[in-house]
Amino acid sequence: MKSDEFTPITVDGRDALEFTQTYTTSAGDDYTGKGFAVYLEDLELGLVFSSEGTDPDETERVYQLLQDRLTFFDAQSVKAQD
Repeated sequence: MKSDEFTPITVDGRDALEFTQTYTTSAGDDYTGKGFAVYLEDLELGLVFSSEGTDPDETERVYQLLQDRLTFFDAQSVKAQD
């Protein structure tokens, strides 16, 4: 697996690190992946979100949807409203 350097980005107002990766499966299929990692200090929780596939353009399209539309919320506050 090959991984590029991490790039600082912001996702839903939170600091994150973006990365890309490529790999070849044992069947010889080439995959491209793009993702980001974010650490939520208040929860002491790290999360990784990624999109990967054999079509780099589709992988990028799905990744952009994920990055642009992801919303973090306080689950305890939502639960308290029920």
